[in-house]
Amino acid sequence: QREALLSRQKIQEQLLLQRQDKLKEQMQRQQEALKGFLNKQVSF
Repeated sequence: QREALLSRQKIQEQLLLQRQDKLKEQMQRQQEALKGFLNKQVSF
């Protein structure tokens, strides 16, 4: 039973890490989009 608990914890940790990676990717994409937008604004 303890091993089952441990494996469940590991799975949850993995899920959290995956979610964090996705969030980081989204933030980076948003930053790139914002940079592109600002660069366009500056060139006008």
